[in-house]
Amino acid sequence: MKRNDGCDLESQVLQSLRTGRIDRELKEHAQSCGDCSEAAKVNVWMNHLAAATPRPDSVPDPRILRLKAELFGTTQAAQSVLQPIRLLQRVAFAVVALCWAALIAWKWEVLTNISLESALAGILGGVSISSASFTVFLGLATATVLVTVHTALAGE
Repeated sequence: MKRNDGCDLESQVLQSLRTGRIDRELKEHAQSCGDCSEAAKVNVWMNHLAAATPRPDSVPDPRILRLKAELFGTTQAAQSVLQPIRLLQRVAFAVVALCWAALIAWKWEVLTNISLESALAGILGGVSISSASFTVFLGLATATVLVTVHTALAGE
């Protein structure tokens, strides 16, 4: 597509400046034409700016950059998906801790009276505990193990 404004020889002047081969007629035209002389000045300035801009010694492979960008995007998406699960996990920790605290408060009198002799007697069958206490204890122990295993497997 051709522009409506400017000189028709401007592209030839710029091309000859890029190659370094400019003939006498084109040089005279560039000096007399306002558009071509301005384009030549801008070309010189841009080349000077490009030479002054520091560049890295090696440019990374674009495939690696794209792979890193894709992985970063996938990681961000995974983090946003896992956020509710992590919140639920924290709530589970809190619930299990509160239940253990409630069990200890509920059975505090029994726990303070436990001695080594009474514990051994209980193991040997001398003391019985209520089925409700045993069920609560077993349920809390199971919940504690499940939450701990889930945390270990989740890698946190």
